[in-house]
Amino acid sequence: FLVFMRVLTVLAIILIVGSFSKAHALSIYMMDSQNSTNMGLVSSALTGAGHSVTTGLPWYQQDGAQSLASYDAVVFLANYSWAAGSMSVAGQTEILNYVSGGGGMVTSEWFVWNQGVGKNPLLDPLSPVVPTSAYDESGVSTTYDQVTPDPVINNGLPASFSFTLDYIDGTETVFTPQSGATTFYSSTNGGGVPGSGGLVGWGYGLGRVISFSTVI
Repeated sequence: FLVFMRVLTVLAIILIVGSFSKAHALSIYMMDSQNSTNMGLVSSALTGAGHSVTTGLPWYQQDGAQSLASYDAVVFLANYSWAAGSMSVAGQTEILNYVSGGGGMVTSEWFVWNQGVGKNPLLDPLSPVVPTSAYDESGVSTTYDQVTPDPVINNGLPASFSFTLDYIDGTETVFTPQSGATTFYSSTNGGGVPGSGGLVGWGYGLGRVISFSTVI
């Protein structure tokens, strides 16, 4: 699992770098998932790849006062704070404008679920996945199968690989790509719907968003 997390998290960030035509280490704003062990794992994966990581506020405390302009990418972690209330309008607007202006964002399971239950509606246009509250909490493992080849995402990865699912009040959301989004990998567990999207992304404005069906 740790290898999967490290490789795919870094590859997702690298994908975003590709959209900027940059080849240097990134400055990353990582929202606080409110679990020190989880934060340490994700931060270590990113800093181990040479990126600099700033731990920000939890997603629901973003209020627009935290300028994102100096960051290359935002990691939207809602792992241990998924049940919190909505983000402020100012916070949502800041993120929307950040991506539209050229920023990159990586999300995982609970981001899409929160959009599906009506939280953070201003962020709906950013999601490459149709907002849904459908998710799975009983899956033990899944296999990601390549759907759309990409030289950056596929670099160092086989066309199909399996891994153990992590459980944080759920394991995986059902991913249905938005029209115009790209499914890079499907998931055999699929949040309870085998073959649903596993890694899905698209461009928004000048920026890009990529989403994992599982928790990170």
